[in-house]
Amino acid sequence: MSLLQSWETLRLHQEEEERLILSEAKDDNLEFVRQIIEKTKVTKEDLRREYTPEEVRQLCLRTKVRVNMTHINCVYDAKKWLVENERITHRSHRFTNAMIIKVLKRGVVLPYPDEIVAEHQYINLCELKKDNNMRLDRWKKQLERQKQLENPPKDEEADFDLSVIEFVDVDGIGDDDEIMEEAGNQADPTNVGNEADAAPSAQTDWLRDIDEINSESMTICSNDLLQSQILSQSEDPAPDYTTFDTQVPSTSTQDSEADKLL
Repeated sequence: MSLLQSWETLRLHQEEEERLILSEAKDDNLEFVRQIIEKTKVTKEDLRREYTPEEVRQLCLRTKVRVNMTHINCVYDAKKWLVENERITHRSHRFTNAMIIKVLKRGVVLPYPDEIVAEHQYINLCELKKDNNMRLDRWKKQLERQKQLENPPKDEEADFDLSVIEFVDVDGIGDDDEIMEEAGNQADPTNVGNEADAAPSAQTDWLRDIDEINSESMTICSNDLLQSQILSQSEDPAPDYTTFDTQVPSTSTQDSEADKLL
């Protein structure tokens, strides 16, 4: 039996459910709620999808079975009516079961017709098909992501190996300067002749600088100046200690000490 035979029933049910949800939604997030409803709606494409044996196996092994015992159940409705009217408060299970049977016999709560039960079963099957489709798509994406992490593309592996070979020196330790010089020479081969021509001129300038530094013009003082200084020191008269006290002015502290001695 195809699920599309009662599509009109499902469509009316989804429209009614959407109206109830939007009536309780707030104005600031109304558009967001509509987007969520559109994504969770059951479409005809969802119902037409056919599963492979492997997909059926995954659904059977990985999906938990859940049964809603309160949905379309007249027994649960009878117990709910007794709880709301406080008829079975602090009562035993035997008394509760007897009261449920009495409520059903008296017609307080009626069993659901077969048409209503079949309609709800159909809606549940359609919603379950939608949920299973989403599960399979999610599992497929997870499996593809895991395969990409375990087995990266070959192009990326080749690029990585080339980069390692290019930058890692396997000849030994301490050859970094030589490698950099060779890389510079290989990068610009046109400068080899120019560097050879410029070498003699650079050496000549270096020697000329040394000659200038050692020349006589860089001496601190000449011989004539040294001789004049020596002569001036030898011609100075001997110091006169008798006039020493008259040449040095006395401070206030020295005057006060002299007054004390006098």
